[in-house]
Amino acid sequence: MGKQILPSQNAVRAVFHWNISGFLLPNTRNLHSRLKPITKFADIFSMYWRSFLCWVLFLPLTAMASTAYVVVDTSRKTVSVLEAGHTVLRLKGAALGRGGVSKVHVQGDGRTPLGEFHIAWINRQSPFHLFFGLNYPTATQALAGYDQGIINKQSLEEIKQAIAEGHLPPQNTPLGGHIGIHGLGNGSRWMHHHFNWTEGCIALTNKQIEKLAQWLEIGTRVVIQ
Repeated sequence: MGKQILPSQNAVRAVFHWNISGFLLPNTRNLHSRLKPITKFADIFSMYWRSFLCWVLFLPLTAMASTAYVVVDTSRKTVSVLEAGHTVLRLKGAALGRGGVSKVHVQGDGRTPLGEFHIAWINRQSPFHLFFGLNYPTATQALAGYDQGIINKQSLEEIKQAIAEGHLPPQNTPLGGHIGIHGLGNGSRWMHHHFNWTEGCIALTNKQIEKLAQWLEIGTRVVIQ
């Protein structure tokens, strides 16, 4: 006569089995099948939890980068960073173009162009220590240059096409280019503090440009007024 197995024993055997030594061991095959839904849920929960953490931790940084912008006050020679209506950084004693300021910069005139720009490229190996290039000339300045007879129709269309395609506008037209915010490099600090010496850029000391660099990235808005 076979050994009688009670209903409760069936439940135990589903999860455990007896080995030859008489010890009760886990029935890994049945245990794995029973735990499979639980592990699947844990994997899904872990995935969504990691996504949530990334959203919480990095969204504020993204918002900071997209809202902070730079204002260059050419009359006071200051460079400021504004965020949410508050000035978070102000640097004094900036040097401008040797030719003053103008709404339209012409190649070789040494003037700093006025208007609204964005950081288009960054050179961290510049002779000026750090160089943050602007997307000059803009479409507005290109049109003004065309109306004033500074550039021809072909140059105007090339600038407009580059802007439409998200590229840096041509830097070799009569409107010039290579305008940006940079440091002093190995230049004279005395000259920097006493003269507007650049070819149209905004210059700061090396320490100042390092402070400003913490707020700058490709796409950062820059207003020169």
